[in-house]
Amino acid sequence: MAAITPLLKEHSKLNNKDLKTLQADGLGLIIMEKMDGVSAVIYVELDKIQVISRTGKRFSNVRWIEELLEPHINELKDYVIQAEICNDKLSLEQLSGLLNPNRTTPLTPEQEADMQASYLVAFDLVHHAAFFNGIDFTPYMGRLHNLKMIVPRMGYTFTLPPHCYDVAYCDLQEAYDAFSHMSRHNDFEGIVVANPNAIWEAGKRTSHKFKMVKECSYDLKIVGTEEGEGKRAGTLGKLIVEWRLYSHKHGELVQIPVDVCWTDVERDEAWSNRSALVGKIVKVTALCISSNGGLRLPKAREIRIDKENV
Repeated sequence: MAAITPLLKEHSKLNNKDLKTLQADGLGLIIMEKMDGVSAVIYVELDKIQVISRTGKRFSNVRWIEELLEPHINELKDYVIQAEICNDKLSLEQLSGLLNPNRTTPLTPEQEADMQASYLVAFDLVHHAAFFNGIDFTPYMGRLHNLKMIVPRMGYTFTLPPHCYDVAYCDLQEAYDAFSHMSRHNDFEGIVVANPNAIWEAGKRTSHKFKMVKECSYDLKIVGTEEGEGKRAGTLGKLIVEWRLYSHKHGELVQIPVDVCWTDVERDEAWSNRSALVGKIVKVTALCISSNGGLRLPKAREIRIDKENV
C-alpha cells in the first residue's frame, strides 16, 4: 500500500534545484532532531482514537495509546497527528515487531511491561478534512504552532521532538553545522530540516523536508545465509554475519542477520552460489550501535574482495 503521509527525502538525494527551492523564501529553515521510532498516524473516527501506520494499517498492541488519548477526543477531532512511537527499552526492530499490524501472537507479561514504557513524539499536525483530501495548505510553521498548542495537554507520554520548543530558523550551512555538532556530542539518529512554508501532501517525497542521518560502517565475516520470504522466496534474503557486541574486542561474539541492499539479479546469483559467500567479508552499514550492543538497522553492502580477514 502506498504511504498516506509525506516521506522524508535523503539529504544525499537533493540536487542543486532542490537546495535553491529550500532557501527561496528567505525564511530560513526549521531544524529538529529526528526520532528513532515507528511512524504513526493518530486521529479520531466514529468517536474512537485510531492509531495506524503510514500505509494505513492499524497497529497491534496500541491500546495503551488509545486509552491515554481517549480523554482528549474532543480536542483531537479536528486534527490528524503524525508522531513517532519510541521506546528506550526496546530496539527499533523489537518495537516494530510488537506493533506489526499482522502480529497475532499475544504479548508476554515482560513485553507488556516494555510496551508501557513507550512514548509518542509528535512532529506534524494537519486538519482532519485536509488529511483525507490528501493536502493541507497550512504552512509547516503554522502546523507546528498548532501542534505546540495541543500536544502539551495530552499527557506526559506525548511530547515534541527535542529542540522543537526552541525551533531554530537557520540557513543550509547552519543545518550542516548543527548536524556535525550533534553527531559528535549526542546519541541520536539524525536531524530533520524543513521549509517553514512547506504545505502537507500525502505520499509525496519533496525537497521541502529532508533528513540527515548518522551512519557507521563495519567489515564483518559472513557465516551463513537466509532465504528471502514472500516475493523474495527462492533468492537471497539475508546474510548472517559475526559481530562483537558494542564493537569491542572483548564483547560477546554473536551472529546477526543482515538485510542485503543488492539488486534482484545480484540476489539470485548470490543464492545460487551461497556456499561460496561463507567466510567472505562484507561491508555492513548501520545507523549506530544500539543500547544492547547490536547494530541498529544494519544493511549489507558490497563484498570486500580486497579483504580476507576482519
